Amino acid sequence: MEVDDLEGTLNELKSRGAGVTMEPVKISVGYLAFIEDPNGVRIALIPAHR
Repeated sequence: MEVDDLEGTLNELKSRGAGVTMEPVKISVGYLAFIEDPNGVRIALIPAHR
């Protein structure tokens, strides 16, 4: 899922109780992080490139 502000989005999701399964890491095309929804589904978050 693309987000406008990766750090801000993660902070907001953490404050709402979301499980962050992987903090942002640098990859070849930018950054990547993973969260987990209440059903245990992992969701990848990447910064939107606009």
